[in-house]
Amino acid sequence: MEREEINERLSLLARRMEELKADIHTAITTSFTHFDSSFDTTTTLSEKVKALSEEMESLSLKINSEVKGQLSISTGDFQGLSRQLGQVTAVMGLLEKLSQAQQLLENIAQATASGKFLSAASSLQVLEEALSNPLCEREEEIKILVSLRTEQKVLKQKLIQQLNDTWKGMVGWSQVENMQKTNTADQLVDTVNKRDTDLELRQCELRLPKSSEVEQQIIQEVVLALESLGQLDRKIQTFGRQFLEYVIFALVLRWQKVEVTEAIVGQVKQVTFKAASLQKQPVHVNVFSLMESVLDMLNENLLHIKVVRHSSTDSAKVEVTLMNLLGEEIGERVLQGIVKECLSSAIPSTSKELEGFHEVVAITKKFQERLVALGFIDASSQTLLDYVQNVNVLFANKKCQGILEQARSLMTSDLHDTVQVHAGASGGELPPLDKSGGPSREKLRKMAAGIDPLLSSSCFRMPSCRISARVKELMDLAYSTLSEACTSSPQCAAQMFYAVRGIFELYCSVVPTYHAHSIANFPQLAALHHNNCMYLAHHLLTLGHQFQSSLPEGVNSTFVDIIPEVRALGATSFLEQMNTQKTIIEQYLQGAAGFVGLEEEKNHSCAAKAVKQALHQLTHLQKIWLDILPTSVYCKAIGILFNSFISDVINHITVLEDISTDAARRLVLLTKQIDDRGTTLFSTSSQETEDDIKRSAIAKAELHRHVSLWSKFMELQLVLSSSLQEISDRWSDGKGPLASEFSPSEIKQLIRALFQNTDRRAAVLAKIK
Repeated sequence: MEREEINERLSLLARRMEELKADIHTAITTSFTHFDSSFDTTTTLSEKVKALSEEMESLSLKINSEVKGQLSISTGDFQGLSRQLGQVTAVMGLLEKLSQAQQLLENIAQATASGKFLSAASSLQVLEEALSNPLCEREEEIKILVSLRTEQKVLKQKLIQQLNDTWKGMVGWSQVENMQKTNTADQLVDTVNKRDTDLELRQCELRLPKSSEVEQQIIQEVVLALESLGQLDRKIQTFGRQFLEYVIFALVLRWQKVEVTEAIVGQVKQVTFKAASLQKQPVHVNVFSLMESVLDMLNENLLHIKVVRHSSTDSAKVEVTLMNLLGEEIGERVLQGIVKECLSSAIPSTSKELEGFHEVVAITKKFQERLVALGFIDASSQTLLDYVQNVNVLFANKKCQGILEQARSLMTSDLHDTVQVHAGASGGELPPLDKSGGPSREKLRKMAAGIDPLLSSSCFRMPSCRISARVKELMDLAYSTLSEACTSSPQCAAQMFYAVRGIFELYCSVVPTYHAHSIANFPQLAALHHNNCMYLAHHLLTLGHQFQSSLPEGVNSTFVDIIPEVRALGATSFLEQMNTQKTIIEQYLQGAAGFVGLEEEKNHSCAAKAVKQALHQLTHLQKIWLDILPTSVYCKAIGILFNSFISDVINHITVLEDISTDAARRLVLLTKQIDDRGTTLFSTSSQETEDDIKRSAIAKAELHRHVSLWSKFMELQLVLSSSLQEISDRWSDGKGPLASEFSPSEIKQLIRALFQNTDRRAAVLAKIK
């Protein structure tokens, strides 16, 4: 009897389950396939599922308690009933899950529509977990599950979109680009071309929720819902990036003063940041104060909200604020920006400023403690304090950087602005040379007694000349830097010394590159560059020794190793310029066509013009070099060029095969012009105090000293205007002055060219051996 009753009840449950399956399928299809919503239908289905579930539980209990004992004799019957019950139970479990999913979907839709974002997110999380696990075997054959999962994804995206819209309405940045007004087309073009001054961010605005209870409750629910859906980090990243771009880097770390104003607009607080200063160098005190006020305001209205997350060290759950999350995202970049744009400019550049830097350290420490208290940075972050507490190294680095920047600025200035350097002049008030360990007075007296009395007392002095004013300033910078190094800390003194070495190493690289065109094309600047290098090398000889006793031990205070490079730099450039001038003079002299056929007026005119151009070039060099170069260097340089010129003249004349009487007379006039100009070229400024006769004698002496072919040229002039007998007398059997300058073959060639073939000419030629 019990068995029949159980079978009957199982059959009834099976029929009712089929009806319930049809009802659930119809409800889900209607809601999520045809998009018709009916809350009443969902409630009725839930009640039916609950009632059917209770009846199945009752029947299962009865089978296991009452009927199991009675059916012990019939194992097969019991197993059949249990199998039927298991199948019905499995179907019922699926129906319960589908009914639960239906209920959750309805709850999510209603919560989203009513603005209960946290409830919607929680239901969505439960639904996602339920649908992520297999609901039954061969569930891919159950098409209704596809509709459920699709609906779950749609509702999730709708919820995220609504959260985004709510967040955007309450929290957001907007920038205002300020462009200077322009009235003309030219001004408009200028404005477009400028990137840093005219088109730049000088104002931005921030929306925040009001501090009232209603708005704070809304934003808190939005934040928690975003965290539940895994969308909060993306919002914090966007907020932090715009905070950096619009406020920190564009305003706080750019302008000296930034105004912050607040206003209530509808349901939000409108905060405006505006640059209130035309000066772009921020002051660290202003930056710290503004940063604190901005972070306090953000913390009060938004960033104080807490969310629960897993600890990074263990699996425990901890509460973190949005300020903590923002700090993790941008904190280190903000600190680096403060160091680079703000604290770096607060580093002292003089020893006096260094003494008062402890105030900056105290202010920075207080600011860092405030950031830690707000939760913007971790207590272990020491970026700011590590920077300011390393002030001695930073001071030395900044000082050395400023020195090198100033030196480079001087090196890239014009060379033609000159100053006069007098013989033996020093670099100003200099420390005395180190006398410790030097020879005694008696030994010095004995050493002086053995010195050659002909040795000039000024042989180690810098000769009078002109140098570039900027090079004089460069040398003064080196002396002043070393003087300051003597009163600085050992570490700073060592860095400053090597910064001075860096000045001269930089000079060897910058000047010949930056001024290469000018030095190569302008003889005046080439001469100045030569003097500049010799002036620097002269001071580098003793510069290290002058400060050796005041510099820290271990510093190899010498500059001697730089001297050869500096000297070679000036000498090479000047020699290249001399070669250029030599080539120019040779090109001019080519116009003489080898002085051939001067009896013709045309040829004579070309030759005279060529000689005149060459002499004019030499005179031009005299005008620009005489006042610049030391007298000895000028005489050597002009002597080399003049010697090259007359060498070409001599070579051209001595190879002529025929020189007529008129041609010889005109050659004599040309050589006379060269003779007159030669003496003038060596009339230097040091001879101005002498009378004319003595000045002329000194000039001729300098001419003979520096122009090795001058005597030969004068003998050539005499040969061109002399008779055969006079030439023979000056040869004097190879012992006369003519024989000391010309070879027999050269004299014979000149005689053959000047005189006709006669017995007298043959007799003279025979004497020349």
